[in-house]
Amino acid sequence: MFLLLALVACTSTHREALRTRAAEVGLGEAAQDYWDGVRWGRPERVLAHLTPTDASLALATAGNRRVTDVAVLRVTVDAPATDDPTRSPHTGQTWTRVESFSPREGRVDSEVVNQAWSRGTDGAWRVDTSRTPFRTDRPW
Repeated sequence: MFLLLALVACTSTHREALRTRAAEVGLGEAAQDYWDGVRWGRPERVLAHLTPTDASLALATAGNRRVTDVAVLRVTVDAPATDDPTRSPHTGQTWTRVESFSPREGRVDSEVVNQAWSRGTDGAWRVDTSRTPFRTDRPW
């Protein structure tokens, strides 16, 4: 009986770890897609990871900083807010190294950007733009 309970507990823990890992992979892919859209000037990729309000703000602004290189360094997801073991994490964070060039200033900057993300009811990861550099600039 004890062995059966231990096996069930282990299986449940394993399933939770697999769900968390799948969420981390999904978030990492979303972050890479977002930053690739910023880097290569593909607004549809950027807008796919913004809320409608943030998307309209991004479209209405313009800037001169150009992203030249990005690398997602780290991805973490938070445990679900419920005890339901079938739920996947809905919030997370990414750390991305962003290299950018400002023609006006004639210099290259590199920084590590920490971003908060949340998963919408449609399952898509959306970035919190209040913690994104160049927020007031056009991101592509």
